[in-house]
Amino acid sequence: MTRIVPPMRYPPLALVLLMCSLLSGCSGCYAAPQPNVVSVMIDVRDLPPGVTIQEADIQVVEIPRSDLPLGTPRRRSEVLGNKSLVPITKGMLIPLSDLTL
Repeated sequence: MTRIVPPMRYPPLALVLLMCSLLSGCSGCYAAPQPNVVSVMIDVRDLPPGVTIQEADIQVVEIPRSDLPLGTPRRRSEVLGNKSLVPITKGMLIPLSDLTL
């Protein structure tokens, strides 16, 4: 006597997981690549100590991520409204260590 196996009602779990990942585009499988450049602020004029940094005093430029020094602010809000503790030379990056917080 031959036993007849009924057809599977539900596909195996591995197949379900594979289909879900294919249909979702496998979002999150790979981390997004980091951009090679970052935005930083430079000083557009020589600033003496004690000057409050305003919008007209800074310019946003892009530099290679590999050249980004530690402690360099990347948002305007981190710089604007703070006072310079030391002279800041025109064209230089503005480190947080040179500002009052």
